Amino acid sequence: MSSTTSLAVLMIDVDHFKLFNDALGHPAGDDCLRAIAAALSGATRGTDHFVARFGGEEFTLVARNLDGLGGARLANTLVTAVEALGIPHPSRPDGSGVITISVGIALGAGKRETLFRAADAALYAAKRRGRNRYMFADRLNGMPLREVSA
Repeated sequence: MSSTTSLAVLMIDVDHFKLFNDALGHPAGDDCLRAIAAALSGATRGTDHFVARFGGEEFTLVARNLDGLGGARLANTLVTAVEALGIPHPSRPDGSGVITISVGIALGAGKRETLFRAADAALYAAKRRGRNRYMFADRLNGMPLREVSA
Protein backbone atom coordinates (compact mmCIF):
# COMPACT_ATOMS: atom_id res chain seq x y z
CA MET A 1 0.00 0.00 0.00
CA SER A 2 1.59 3.30 -1.01
CA SER A 3 1.51 6.34 1.22
CA THR A 4 -0.93 8.05 -1.17
CA THR A 5 -3.49 5.23 -1.56
CA SER A 6 -7.03 6.41 -0.73
CA LEU A 7 -7.62 5.34 2.87
CA ALA A 8 -9.88 5.81 5.83
CA VAL A 9 -8.21 5.87 9.23
CA LEU A 10 -10.33 5.45 12.35
CA MET A 11 -8.71 6.11 15.72
CA ILE A 12 -10.65 4.42 18.52
CA ASP A 13 -10.29 5.04 22.26
CA VAL A 14 -12.05 3.30 25.15
CA ASP A 15 -13.89 5.94 27.15
CA HIS A 16 -12.74 6.39 30.77
CA PHE A 17 -10.65 3.22 30.61
CA LYS A 18 -8.14 4.30 33.28
CA LEU A 19 -11.02 4.62 35.76
CA PHE A 20 -12.21 1.13 34.76
CA ASN A 21 -8.73 -0.31 35.34
CA ASP A 22 -8.38 1.53 38.66
CA ALA A 23 -11.74 0.23 39.90
CA LEU A 24 -11.59 -3.36 38.67
CA GLY A 25 -7.89 -4.08 38.19
CA HIS A 26 -5.67 -4.87 35.25
CA PRO A 27 -6.90 -8.46 34.70
CA ALA A 28 -10.44 -7.12 34.22
CA GLY A 29 -9.01 -4.39 31.98
CA ASP A 30 -7.25 -6.98 29.84
CA ASP A 31 -10.47 -9.00 29.54
CA CYS A 32 -12.33 -5.83 28.56
CA LEU A 33 -9.79 -4.97 25.85
CA ARG A 34 -9.99 -8.51 24.44
CA ALA A 35 -13.79 -8.26 24.25
CA ILE A 36 -13.57 -4.87 22.54
CA ALA A 37 -10.98 -6.19 20.07
CA ALA A 38 -13.31 -9.06 19.20
CA ALA A 39 -16.25 -6.68 18.73
CA LEU A 40 -14.20 -4.37 16.50
CA SER A 41 -12.90 -7.28 14.44
CA GLY A 42 -16.40 -8.68 14.13
CA ALA A 43 -17.69 -5.37 12.79
CA THR A 44 -15.14 -5.19 9.96
CA ARG A 45 -15.41 -6.81 6.59
CA GLY A 46 -12.94 -8.73 4.48
CA THR A 47 -9.50 -7.68 3.38
CA ASP A 48 -10.32 -3.99 2.96
CA HIS A 49 -10.25 -3.42 6.75
CA PHE A 50 -7.43 -3.90 9.21
CA VAL A 51 -7.95 -3.33 12.93
CA ALA A 52 -5.21 -3.42 15.57
CA ARG A 53 -4.50 -2.30 19.09
CA PHE A 54 -2.59 0.95 18.80
CA GLY A 55 -1.41 1.18 22.39
CA GLY A 56 -2.93 1.29 25.84
CA GLU A 57 -6.67 1.44 25.33
CA GLU A 58 -6.51 2.72 21.77
CA PHE A 59 -7.20 0.84 18.56
CA THR A 60 -6.90 1.88 14.96
CA LEU A 61 -8.78 0.72 11.93
CA VAL A 62 -7.47 1.33 8.43
CA ALA A 63 -9.79 0.73 5.50
CA ARG A 64 -9.49 0.97 1.75
CA ASN A 65 -12.38 1.85 -0.55
CA LEU A 66 -14.45 3.62 2.10
CA ASP A 67 -16.27 6.89 1.43
CA GLY A 68 -17.82 9.26 3.97
CA LEU A 69 -21.12 7.42 4.20
CA GLY A 70 -19.32 4.09 4.55
CA GLY A 71 -17.06 5.63 7.21
CA ALA A 72 -20.07 6.88 9.15
CA ARG A 73 -21.79 3.51 8.93
CA LEU A 74 -18.66 1.67 10.05
CA ALA A 75 -17.98 4.06 12.93
CA ASN A 76 -21.60 3.82 14.08
CA THR A 77 -21.40 0.02 13.90
CA LEU A 78 -18.23 0.05 16.03
CA VAL A 79 -19.66 2.43 18.65
CA THR A 80 -22.90 0.43 18.83
CA ALA A 81 -21.15 -2.97 18.96
CA VAL A 82 -18.96 -1.97 21.91
CA GLU A 83 -21.81 -0.40 23.85
CA ALA A 84 -23.92 -3.53 23.16
CA LEU A 85 -21.29 -5.66 24.91
CA GLY A 86 -22.78 -4.23 28.09
CA ILE A 87 -19.50 -4.42 30.00
CA PRO A 88 -20.25 -2.72 33.33
CA HIS A 89 -18.13 0.34 34.12
CA PRO A 90 -18.59 1.17 37.80
CA SER A 91 -16.51 4.37 37.77
CA ARG A 92 -17.75 6.44 34.84
CA PRO A 93 -18.15 10.04 35.86
CA ASP A 94 -20.91 10.58 33.28
CA GLY A 95 -23.22 7.90 34.71
CA SER A 96 -23.34 5.77 31.55
CA GLY A 97 -22.50 2.61 33.49
CA VAL A 98 -21.06 0.62 30.56
CA ILE A 99 -17.91 0.62 28.46
CA THR A 100 -18.11 2.76 25.32
CA ILE A 101 -15.71 4.04 22.69
CA SER A 102 -15.06 7.28 20.86
CA VAL A 103 -13.90 7.31 17.24
CA GLY A 104 -12.13 9.85 15.04
CA ILE A 105 -12.24 9.41 11.27
CA ALA A 106 -10.04 10.83 8.52
CA LEU A 107 -10.61 10.05 4.85
CA GLY A 108 -8.38 10.84 1.93
CA ALA A 109 -5.47 10.10 -0.31
CA GLY A 110 -2.90 11.95 1.78
CA LYS A 111 0.11 10.48 3.48
CA ARG A 112 -0.75 7.96 6.18
CA GLU A 113 0.92 10.08 8.86
CA THR A 114 -1.34 13.01 7.96
CA LEU A 115 -4.43 10.80 8.06
CA PHE A 116 -3.44 9.43 11.47
CA ARG A 117 -2.94 12.95 12.86
CA ALA A 118 -6.29 14.10 11.49
CA ALA A 119 -8.11 11.02 12.83
CA ASP A 120 -6.46 11.53 16.23
CA ALA A 121 -7.60 15.18 16.30
CA ALA A 122 -11.15 14.07 15.43
CA LEU A 123 -10.99 11.40 18.17
CA TYR A 124 -10.08 13.91 20.85
CA ALA A 125 -12.76 16.30 19.63
CA ALA A 126 -15.31 13.46 19.98
CA LYS A 127 -14.11 12.85 23.53
CA ARG A 128 -14.41 16.56 24.38
CA ARG A 129 -17.95 16.58 23.02
CA GLY A 130 -19.19 13.82 25.32
CA ARG A 131 -17.71 10.47 24.23
CA ASN A 132 -19.57 7.42 22.88
CA ARG A 133 -19.63 9.05 19.44
CA TYR A 134 -17.58 9.58 16.31
CA MET A 135 -16.36 12.63 14.47
CA PHE A 136 -14.85 13.28 11.06
CA ALA A 137 -11.86 15.42 10.28
CA ASP A 138 -13.11 17.52 7.35
CA ARG A 139 -9.65 18.41 6.16
CA LEU A 140 -6.42 16.53 6.57
CA ASN A 141 -4.96 19.30 8.70
CA GLY A 142 -7.42 18.12 11.34
CA MET A 143 -9.69 21.16 11.48
CA PRO A 144 -12.54 21.94 11.29
CA LEU A 145 -14.34 18.84 12.48
CA ARG A 146 -17.85 17.55 11.86
CA GLU A 147 -19.62 16.06 14.85
CA VAL A 148 -21.72 12.95 14.57
CA SER A 149 -23.32 11.36 17.63
CA ALA A 150 -23.90 7.64 17.63
